[in-house]
Amino acid sequence: MFGSGQGLPYGLAVLNVVSSNKQVSGTKLQTGMQSFIAQANYNYDNRYFLTGSFRIDQSSTFNADNRTAYFPSLSAAWMISNEKFFNADAITNLKLKASWGITGMKDIGSSKYLEAFAYSTQYNGNTSAVPVQMANPDLKWEQTTQFNAGVEIGFLDRVNLDLNYYRNTTNNLLVNRDLPPSGGFATQWQNLGSVLNTGFEAAINVTPVATKDFRWDVDFSISYNYNELFNFGKDVEIIKSNYESVSQIYRDGVPLYTWYLKDYAGIDPQTGRMQFRDENGELTYDYSSARFVEAGTPLIPWQGGISTYLTYKNFKLSATGSFVWGNWLYGRRRASDLSTFISNSLEPSNEDKIWRQPGDEATIGLPYYAPANIYHTGSLVRGDYFKLRNVTLSYTLPKSVMKDKSLTFSLSCDNVFTATTVWGADPETGMDASEGIAGEIQGLDYRYPNKRTYMFQVNFTF
Repeated sequence: MFGSGQGLPYGLAVLNVVSSNKQVSGTKLQTGMQSFIAQANYNYDNRYFLTGSFRIDQSSTFNADNRTAYFPSLSAAWMISNEKFFNADAITNLKLKASWGITGMKDIGSSKYLEAFAYSTQYNGNTSAVPVQMANPDLKWEQTTQFNAGVEIGFLDRVNLDLNYYRNTTNNLLVNRDLPPSGGFATQWQNLGSVLNTGFEAAINVTPVATKDFRWDVDFSISYNYNELFNFGKDVEIIKSNYESVSQIYRDGVPLYTWYLKDYAGIDPQTGRMQFRDENGELTYDYSSARFVEAGTPLIPWQGGISTYLTYKNFKLSATGSFVWGNWLYGRRRASDLSTFISNSLEPSNEDKIWRQPGDEATIGLPYYAPANIYHTGSLVRGDYFKLRNVTLSYTLPKSVMKDKSLTFSLSCDNVFTATTVWGADPETGMDASEGIAGEIQGLDYRYPNKRTYMFQVNFTF
């Protein structure tokens, strides 16, 4: 239950005496979830490992016929380096591993399979209900089948390598699909389409130096992911837009969150006007006749991280960083475009060039008037970046001084440095891939920039 109002007289604490904006509202939701989980582990002579699990979930998100889902999984590993026949002094660890399993997703809110009404109107002086949600009794769990295979290799206790391949297929995607307006409902929750994620992950840990007083460790990881939608059906397209009409499209053969924008063709060197391509691929100044095209995705195909640790006696220096490349972000809108209604605009970057006279090759043309914002592929930018996320230096007093106690001083800095192709606040945009097609537009670079933080710490253990 919720109530609010403005203009509460001083000294009073009851809502009915406010002077304006009196509001009252309330919601009542009831959800339920129950699970049964069983797991078995087997280890034979530290050489053969086997784990199996079985999970049964029931959720009130779906009706009684589709409420129950079954999620099995199986994983196995073979520690070859522990076999008697294995005889390789340089290889200290060799392990093969594989796993398979099914997981589910149901987090779309409660009662989406039911017909819903809102008591938001009146009829003949009485409170009346109007339908606001179309029922879908066939709604069911979104399920992902995952397969992983990999190998772990260790060399001379100095190098450890972990290589993995994965293939994940998600079926029966939960989609809040747009409906024809003539039906009286704007959207309906449905199971539609599938998505494939496949790729590899590689991680390596190296200890270049290890002596009595000095040790140096380096960790590096990199991964690649390929994403593709399928099973939507011929000629089935879902276009999602935000309040500004920035759009993303979902159909067979494209990645999740693919941008769907007007085809921008740059600034005309002779006139300084913005150019677009129409349905025939011809150049035009008319934004309304420009064609829509699929233009990349904010999903990251390549990403990774690097960390290094140096220890000398009681001193320790560490640094961590991360990187991504290959994704496309939206938001490269410049204040110098001089368009009306432009929002979240930025100053020109060092790479921008302003058109001044015929023949100029420019990225910013003549000022223009538009009764609303315009959105096109020229506002897309590669989201590549490398971030030095943290640097920490610490010193621990020797045991000869502290005896059975410990005292450590450390100085650290977060968000140290960013190298990026993105001109603006922060290239690390918010992405909530768990929302899938049901969620909001992803990959908009409106995020408030991360702050740089310096911290001095004293840790005393006694």
